[in-house]
Amino acid sequence: MHNSDFENKNSILHFCSYTWETGGPPNVIYNHSRFLIENDWTVHIASSLAKSTSIYSSILGMKIFLFKKSYISTFFKDFSINMLLWFFKNKNNYSVINVHGLWNLGSILPFYFKNNAIKIITVHGFLDTYVMKNSKLFKRVFWNIIQKKCFEKADLIHAISKSEHQHLLKIFPEYGNKIVLIPNGLFAPKSYEVIDYKFKSLIDNFIEKEDFVFLFLSRISEKKGLDILVPAFNKLLNDYPKIKMIIAGPKGDFSDELSNIVNKNSNIILLPSCIEWSKDYLFKKSDVFVLPSYSEGFSIAALEAISYGKPSIFSNFIGFSDDISDFKAGLICETTCLSLYDQMKEIFTNSELRKELTLNSQKLFSINFRMDYIGQLYLNQINNLLHDQ
Repeated sequence: MHNSDFENKNSILHFCSYTWETGGPPNVIYNHSRFLIENDWTVHIASSLAKSTSIYSSILGMKIFLFKKSYISTFFKDFSINMLLWFFKNKNNYSVINVHGLWNLGSILPFYFKNNAIKIITVHGFLDTYVMKNSKLFKRVFWNIIQKKCFEKADLIHAISKSEHQHLLKIFPEYGNKIVLIPNGLFAPKSYEVIDYKFKSLIDNFIEKEDFVFLFLSRISEKKGLDILVPAFNKLLNDYPKIKMIIAGPKGDFSDELSNIVNKNSNIILLPSCIEWSKDYLFKKSDVFVLPSYSEGFSIAALEAISYGKPSIFSNFIGFSDDISDFKAGLICETTCLSLYDQMKEIFTNSELRKELTLNSQKLFSINFRMDYIGQLYLNQINNLLHDQ
């Protein structure tokens, strides 16, 4: 039970590293915020950042509070003295606080500074087995001493995939009544008529009229399966010289190795993180989307491909592969070079298959992942908690 004296009960604060480099969580916040603002909610975001990062998109009605990271953030992710002091001063200004991800300052502040807000944890795959097995000792200690207590105090624990939902129920069987599954959602893709001329020229000069283009669009991380994607593409290239591949995404732990693997391959182009209009152009200029990840919470990049009706190849770990299979909306590969090669060859050589995948992916998106539907599921959960105050 919460005691609330807010003048505006419809107010929410998100804690997140709200940058293009962060990937999925900012996109989730952006789309939910657009839906909430359309439903007369006040939406604020608190984010600490480094000088090298780029702020994610904002919309009219959203307010973003930015804080410079402190040197302690080298050891404690996203730590900011100024953000800590700001929250202490403003902790009772919100009816709902949603933290995104784990093991960062924002993920614990609402639980260790007493406040009247409903508190939500959106996990975003941070407890995935693949992620945990590669975690440092600090992360494991942090989890056992601090982070677990946040789950105990949370009013709602938000899982974004079926596998994450089941995993959370196993970890916290006693919290089953407050662990909810709400997948990610998107608004229908927006088409951009005016884009950066230099970027457009770069892509147009890379792709010739008769080329068939594969697109990878995600963080350049080891867990994204790039170590099997590039060899699988090169194997296909030996038989079909008019194929090309675009790899775009913010730098990650695999960036240097990727550069070495790609080397001087003129059929592959590497691009940095892409924002709305550049991402839209890449989807339009590509024929097939590929994401052979070893681990995902719920891949926004995969969902974006589905929303565009792009024929796609995914691994079984993108967060909604069951839906892909049920709707026959994409090909599912094993996380091996040979399996990925076989799927890439099949989708390349079968134009009827690509047409079928386009229709089925558009159907899947329309039925399961439209933001008006997903946003309402999220809002219903919040309203139920507010009603119990």
